[in-house]
Amino acid sequence: MQPEFILQPALLWLLLLDLVLFGALIAVRPGALLRPSVFFSVFMCVTINVAAATVDKAVYGPVTTLHAIRLSALLLPLAMFIWVLATPQLTAEARSIAGRCRAAARSPQLLGRDEQRAIVLLSGLMVLALLAYLATVPLTSTGLWSILFDPASSVEARERSLKMLDLPIVGYLYVFFRTAVAPVLFVLCIFSIARRRPVASLLFAGLAVLCLVGVGLEGARMPIGWVILALAFAFALIRGIWRGSVAVGLAAILVLSIVFTFTIARIGVAGELDSEVFETYSVSVLDRAFIAPFDTGVLANRYAEDVGGLGVSNIRPLALLVGVEPVNLPNIVNRTYFPHLRESGMVNTSFVFDLQASFGIWPGWWCALALLAVLDVLLYCFRGVHGLLLVAFTAAFMTTLMNLASSAYTTVLLSGGILWVPLVLLLCRIRPLDRRADAPPALEC
Repeated sequence: MQPEFILQPALLWLLLLDLVLFGALIAVRPGALLRPSVFFSVFMCVTINVAAATVDKAVYGPVTTLHAIRLSALLLPLAMFIWVLATPQLTAEARSIAGRCRAAARSPQLLGRDEQRAIVLLSGLMVLALLAYLATVPLTSTGLWSILFDPASSVEARERSLKMLDLPIVGYLYVFFRTAVAPVLFVLCIFSIARRRPVASLLFAGLAVLCLVGVGLEGARMPIGWVILALAFAFALIRGIWRGSVAVGLAAILVLSIVFTFTIARIGVAGELDSEVFETYSVSVLDRAFIAPFDTGVLANRYAEDVGGLGVSNIRPLALLVGVEPVNLPNIVNRTYFPHLRESGMVNTSFVFDLQASFGIWPGWWCALALLAVLDVLLYCFRGVHGLLLVAFTAAFMTTLMNLASSAYTTVLLSGGILWVPLVLLLCRIRPLDRRADAPPALEC
């Protein structure tokens, strides 16, 4: 689907208004960016709304509600901006978190008792998840192994490795590790490395590498990227949003490079990489990052339009609750519009478009608006947390919010980690009952 660019002044003005309003908000109140509603709105402007305002494709043609889909995407950030203005107390909570993260940089020791306890707990969870995964999927059968040593069969290897997870608990445990444990542990370990403690630093570096390898075992392209972005967000939280934006930008480039590398490795053209191949797959990666998120939304709504709406059958928990047969919309869209791809493939879309496919463009839009606003309440889970522990969990939480651009709402709450990160933070904050005065002092880093 080669894109064509359209010129509709009204849509472009709406996009510009989105960017100006949130740019002004962040300039005046940088800490407001930590509100889930603000963070996702900004992310949506970049990854979805630019395409919504400027891109057209032949596959969009049959969609009679296309203009409404474009308009609803561009209006969502504006509605969230009004929500932010109406709830200053939540902005104050976000600013408090940002201030405590900045204060961590002035702390005489980054690695205190809370951070040590968290590293021990998270390392144990990581080892448990990886042992369970590798006990079910042998290392030589993982997608990562195939990408490194047998690229030609990497796609099939990844699919086989997923089918080998016949015990659901193993799959859930691995996803839990990948989304809620690895990003936090990686940030804690990297910031705990210090030249004055070479032995401890070597241990932290080893745990960090194990995190990266562990999240990449399945062979998916993005999990490693989320961990790297979590580190960049942590740096931004400590150094300030404006200074940290450079680190986030560099991390984004690195993530796109990783996606590009995995892509050419999967299709086995790494040894034939010339300028033409490089250009072709670079464009493909950029398309996937900045155009495909809107494509998938149009296609999801196109299918719903063809069948007359999906209702609660598209929301698996609700479907099971009311006794309706759930549908797998991402797989149906893949089989309907991409029959040349593997039958088990998934064309995931943003929770906004997913809800629209369920209930209609504007009813779904209102649902998305309300559900995104509710996520701001999760900021209260970070109250009373300080230091590097707060930085690591806040950074990991921000990466989970990015999944809202490519997954259904209930999926992101669980598999995407939005609910799991605050839960793991709660576990890490449970203090032992016996806190003796002669407890060993915290490591200084």
